[in-house]
Amino acid sequence: MRGAPFSAENPLRAMYLFVGPVSDIAWSFSHNQARVAVERQFQGLVKTHILESIPENDSDGALTSLLISLADEGFDLIVGASFGYGFAMSRVAELYPTQYFLHISGNHVGPPNYSNAFGRIFEARFLAGIVAGAQTRSNKIGMLASLPIPEVYRGVNAFERGMQLSNPDATLYVHWTNTWFDPDLEAYASEQMLVDVEVDVLTHFMDSFAVQRVAHNMDDKWSVGYHSDMGIYVGNSVLTSALWNWTPLYVHYISAILNGSWVADNYWGSISDGIVDVGTFSPSVDEAVVASVMAQRAQLINGEVEVFCGATTLQWMYAESANPERCLTDAELLNMSNLSATIVDLGDISIPLEEILLPKGLTITAQVLASVVILLAVVCIVLLFVFRDNPVIRCASPIFCVAMCIGSIVMLISVYFLSHTPNSATCILFPWFVSIGFTLFYGNLLAKSARVYWLFRSMKHFRAIQVRARHFMPVVGVFLLIDIIMLVLFTSIDVPSAQTTLWTEDSDLSPYTYRWECTYRGASSVMVFIIIGYKAFLLLLGMV
Repeated sequence: MRGAPFSAENPLRAMYLFVGPVSDIAWSFSHNQARVAVERQFQGLVKTHILESIPENDSDGALTSLLISLADEGFDLIVGASFGYGFAMSRVAELYPTQYFLHISGNHVGPPNYSNAFGRIFEARFLAGIVAGAQTRSNKIGMLASLPIPEVYRGVNAFERGMQLSNPDATLYVHWTNTWFDPDLEAYASEQMLVDVEVDVLTHFMDSFAVQRVAHNMDDKWSVGYHSDMGIYVGNSVLTSALWNWTPLYVHYISAILNGSWVADNYWGSISDGIVDVGTFSPSVDEAVVASVMAQRAQLINGEVEVFCGATTLQWMYAESANPERCLTDAELLNMSNLSATIVDLGDISIPLEEILLPKGLTITAQVLASVVILLAVVCIVLLFVFRDNPVIRCASPIFCVAMCIGSIVMLISVYFLSHTPNSATCILFPWFVSIGFTLFYGNLLAKSARVYWLFRSMKHFRAIQVRARHFMPVVGVFLLIDIIMLVLFTSIDVPSAQTTLWTEDSDLSPYTYRWECTYRGASSVMVFIIIGYKAFLLLLGMV
């Protein structure tokens, strides 16, 4: 791999990618704690850097591009601390064989400079489940699960097995959030579980401590933490926590790089390795329960017991090797893809967003006023037609007046588009009606004014000049043609669309609310400014 030896002057440079912020007091926080410990332990031989809140989705190639840029910057080790980074990391590792890639979670296959590492957190979940089962008074315990992947299925099922060990009458209820990190959704889902489902102990598989905060603020409700010892940060309502300790793992792999002994592997550490464990216990937990948990912990460390053994694990065994007396193999654990039959799956949960609409009184008022003006414009057109032979009407250039009335009607029709929830069609039609209507109205007003100007000018010089309305109609036609060309470009290059705007993108909104807005991106946004500029030019032309 890298040729020159590492030293304080030439340290190993490591980049850590985190899926959430290091302030989450959970997953990213625990990894960052280990990162800091690694720097301290190697005393200048290792220099680490972090990138927070890096999305896992690589459908647009953004993650792959980021990994390539980091490798090009010369980082000796790139650590991707989330399941979804694995595929992109294994591909990029093949392109940079002299640098190292360590993926946390998953079991992706990669080149010799790529390793996967994880821990049997389900063992700590099992121990925490014992506490939850003993603590519940309603026999209803809740779990907010993140994504339907083997890691999560193992953790949820192990937690239930611990519950049933201490309380066979307890039932586990599961909601799926389909995300690793969304504190607002976690808080909302926690309230639903604690209030509507009436669970009195709640745990989770996400990366914040929102569950603990919500439970802490309710009477006679408890929670079980995850990732870090959350009772330290929240209080005694946290019964215990399933903990990660990533420091030994990172020390192991970085030591291998420093001394040249790196071997690609799929490490899956257990509670006996110290990578996972159960946290401190709340004073609310009975001493007998603590003793029971510690006894089970000792047996797990000594290899005397395993979490998934016995007839109840048949549902996760391969059919050809089903044996009710044996424990699940690592291959079966790594491919676990369903919940225990005794778990109540409540399905996906999301925040029910409220659409923010224009006040009904405002929309009705706007529509009434627009309708009145449109009616007046139609009446004017009718009167102009009926009295078209009247000398006064003939002198007023009726053709221009009719065109101006039509322009007013076209512009006012756009009011009805604004009065309803936008969609792709109205986002396209609104600019067309406003722009064409304005040009019809103001273009004909300009032509009418120009005709009057030439008439008075001819009278001033005592010259008899015929200035007919039709002489100025081509000018209006040119104005409209320019308008139509710009609108066609506006519509066809980057098609406008209607999209929702959430409160996280607009400080004027409140949480759990959204509104529909027309979105003009790329060339269409440029054309909007060009069209507005064109209208400003027509206004200035009228002032000359």
